Amino acid sequence: MRNAEATIQHIVEKASVLFNTKGYAGTSINDIMEETGLKKGGIYRHFESKEMLAAIAFRYSYQKLKAAYLSTFTKGQPADQKLYQFLDTFCHFLAHPPVEGGCPILNTATEVDDTNLPLREEVMKAAKDWEQSVASVYRDGKEKGIFKPSTDPEAEARIMLVSIEGAILLAKLHKDMSYTTPVIESLRQRIQNLRS
Repeated sequence: MRNAEATIQHIVEKASVLFNTKGYAGTSINDIMEETGLKKGGIYRHFESKEMLAAIAFRYSYQKLKAAYLSTFTKGQPADQKLYQFLDTFCHFLAHPPVEGGCPILNTATEVDDTNLPLREEVMKAAKDWEQSVASVYRDGKEKGIFKPSTDPEAEARIMLVSIEGAILLAKLHKDMSYTTPVIESLRQRIQNLRS
């Protein structure tokens, strides 16, 4: 059983890098075989389809990204400082991504559609989790009087995440990280303006 678990973990780790750098369509089962050193039967023994493997590999990449962000926060940090830290970490991760290939949500969401429902559902779940994690910081700040009573945590979380993901998309398209600078400054100012 332990060998099977180790094999599954090996496949997921290797496949997660392939899917996040080459995309779902750009990653063939032969690529996965070459990267893992396993034959097709060795992969399909543990995963009934490429779609299932892609969904599990995506979940692994997302959890790795989330853990990397969470590890930068200090216990008891006030909500506004936590949000500034989130933006600082984002800037650092642009240059040194904790997941090879960058943000798995953005990379996968731009490619996934209704033809691969397991993967689409995983991406939607991760995006919702990401949004709720950020909204909870705004909510905590509002409850503790750091942010104005009129603050809408869900709306602020969406504005932040859409801005960040849009900035990443354009920065990648133009191969120019300066696209992220005004977005980050605007988000910092927005946090400042929400303070009580």
